[in-house]
Amino acid sequence: MKFKYRKRMKGSTVRWYLATVNPDGTEEARGGFPTRTLAKKKAEELEEAAAANANRPAPSDLTVGAYLTHEWIPAREASGTVAPSTLEGYGWAIRSWIVPRIGDVVLQDLTASDLERLYAGLRKDGGRAKKSLSEKTVHNVHLLMSKALSDATRRGHVTMNVATVAEKPAARWAEREAWDSAEAQTFLAVADADRMAAIWRLMLATGLRRGEALGLQWSDVNLEERERSVRVERQVLIRGKSQTTAPRLYIRDTTKGRKARTVRLDPATADALREWKKKQTEERLAFGPAWRRDGGLGEEAAWVVTEPDGKVVHPDTLHDRFERLATVAGVKVLPLHGARHTFATIALEAGIRPDLVSRALGHATTGFTCDRYVHPRKAEELAAADTLGAALGQVAEGAGH
Repeated sequence: MKFKYRKRMKGSTVRWYLATVNPDGTEEARGGFPTRTLAKKKAEELEEAAAANANRPAPSDLTVGAYLTHEWIPAREASGTVAPSTLEGYGWAIRSWIVPRIGDVVLQDLTASDLERLYAGLRKDGGRAKKSLSEKTVHNVHLLMSKALSDATRRGHVTMNVATVAEKPAARWAEREAWDSAEAQTFLAVADADRMAAIWRLMLATGLRRGEALGLQWSDVNLEERERSVRVERQVLIRGKSQTTAPRLYIRDTTKGRKARTVRLDPATADALREWKKKQTEERLAFGPAWRRDGGLGEEAAWVVTEPDGKVVHPDTLHDRFERLATVAGVKVLPLHGARHTFATIALEAGIRPDLVSRALGHATTGFTCDRYVHPRKAEELAAADTLGAALGQVAEGAGH
């Protein structure tokens, strides 16, 4: 395989892009990477994947396990469109759930019935210690198989994607735990004494994902009174433990929904961020040359969520600190993602338009937001019925007789 490397500037930031040169001279760009070394490591991984594909079985002998492990996963990784954490999840599902049950089936012989038996088995005893898997997890396995078989059809390995005719597991979302407004206020009152009080306020007031908050740079933050906003366009994420050739933390230059978005701030949150920026400046001056200007991520920038030495806070550290503060505050302990659910729940219950909440969360549709976060109470349902009854008017006693 032939590769080309190109260095580009994004503002004051250097990014390296890797291009694969095809036999016909066309190029496929990948990246970017914070350093040329990481771009070269990616090239080495692509070469290894190409060598593995060259030795794969003929299509007539290709098993489901061999296809998923040696062809599909490397191809998804090489595409550069799948986050390392997602690839790690794919690999886990394939190794733990799919290969042990249908890995030996020849790909061309795979039927819808084989998939349905796979799903039934996972529901029964697919988890650890032979416990059942949730319907949502089984649904995710179906989505993986559907995508993999769609790609196999496109590559000519099979003539039909049998996942399209298999009985699809239901996508049942578990109700998300969240704080009510009183609990959120209690938490913030206690967290006000914490060094990162402004960050906790930011997450509860905007619904940012953990990686999105960590990916913020001060150039993304506008604290002018008429603007008061953060621009969400990148994430700081954790690579899977199996990916040992690259740093565990990495920058993904896009959000989970693949679209940048602007989220507005309330005055109190904007004020808290102004104070946080002053404190961070004091810390930077105190550390002097030892301040981590690249946030420990290899990309020099004015990062927002940092330790006193300038290093971007590790995602797991942020999560653990949040849970410890919840314990101190005496509110129910939620994972850090619970701050996002709290934002959505409180916003919708406060009467904020669902489309505005959906936009702030970065959801693809307002319907998705409502399905996950709108849980009408009995009193609200009765009030709605009363309102409808009033609109229909009163029917005189004995009418219709």
